[in-house]
Amino acid sequence: MGEPRATQLENQSLASGTYLVPDNNHNLLYGNININPNVRNYVNASNELSGATYNMKQGIDFEKVENARMLSSNDYTYNSVLGFISLNQSLNNDQVLGVSYQYTFRGKTYQVGELSTDGVSGQSALFLKLLKSTVRNPQKKLWDLMMKNVYSLGAYQVDPQNFRLDIWYNNPLTSVDINYIPKSGVDDKLLIQLLDLDRLNQQQQLYQDGLFDFVPITSNQGKIPNGGTINPRNGRLYFTTVEPFGKTLKQKMLSNGITSSVVDRIAFTQLYDSTKTAAQQLPEINRFKIKGTYQSSVSSEISLNAMNIPQGSVVVTAGGQILIEGAQYSVDYNLGRVKILDDGILSSGTPIKISLESNSLFSVQMKTLIGTHLDYKINKDANIGATIINLKERPLTPKVNAGDEPISNTMLGLDGGFKREVP
Repeated sequence: MGEPRATQLENQSLASGTYLVPDNNHNLLYGNININPNVRNYVNASNELSGATYNMKQGIDFEKVENARMLSSNDYTYNSVLGFISLNQSLNNDQVLGVSYQYTFRGKTYQVGELSTDGVSGQSALFLKLLKSTVRNPQKKLWDLMMKNVYSLGAYQVDPQNFRLDIWYNNPLTSVDINYIPKSGVDDKLLIQLLDLDRLNQQQQLYQDGLFDFVPITSNQGKIPNGGTINPRNGRLYFTTVEPFGKTLKQKMLSNGITSSVVDRIAFTQLYDSTKTAAQQLPEINRFKIKGTYQSSVSSEISLNAMNIPQGSVVVTAGGQILIEGAQYSVDYNLGRVKILDDGILSSGTPIKISLESNSLFSVQMKTLIGTHLDYKINKDANIGATIINLKERPLTPKVNAGDEPISNTMLGLDGGFKREVP
């Protein structure tokens, strides 16, 4: 939906005012389904789209969602300059993502999808541009909408000071990691330079200095959006091309005189046209690594300095709002660690407070062992006796885990003796 027609791609004419920008009217799809009442009717939509008229496949070409939820501004960020959306939480396989938006370009307003203010009645379906379906297929167009040039560092509020990042290639001849491609023509350039991650020096001048260009990228939330190589708020690394280890590396090597047979053994094009599991099964070309060091003031994992925490006793709040366990944070009760799952909370810098019940002192118990032995002499040849012992353990805290309850055991023993000389 909203993609330009093939005729426009072949015969684009800027003079006539036709621009290759997304819009509902730039292909025939929206017009055909908009006038079809069976598609607008939610009950009959699947049968109509799957029929002979449209010949679409549910899960690949379209999705039907009955209880859709509009995301709030805290659930995602978007960059209007580069035109991409980043969700603060990962989507499950059975979840669907769609978008409708309106924008102005060169004085003309364009729209993709439908908005709730477009006059669609309450019982009718809204048409949105599908970004993620329940089926992931690398051969479909939705696969190209996912940005596969973004890597998460697992850090938040990254400090540009003492930040170092390098890209390494495992040499198949020596099995040693090197930061360049060992082929004549490109062996004089570092990989970060070959992949366009080093074009500026420390003074932001157009001069390669062998260091990663730390150019912060911002979204539309409170700041003017721009391009860049890293988002310091959520620690996401952005390569400047869509397929850095595939198409970009392949073009750079071919332009420097390396033959296609050699390039195909180095460029990792399968990383972008296959699933992650399939790409990992190619050790002969899966040889690239991203290594570096950084300083961060926020981490997604928080140590509670306690062990064996009772289930459900951890309460996490962000800015006074109680977070939901499993959705916004997870707890390792055995090791005493809390992991924040909502990137929006970490990147916003909202103060996080955690309260819990600790059982760490249970191992330091108060133990009491007391006992006595009594003897009674009947005569000079016979005696009886008794022993009683009590062992008691008492924890310092009243809350204990199942299976680790304190004990109070008492043992009683009887004994006797008889002596007589035989003839």
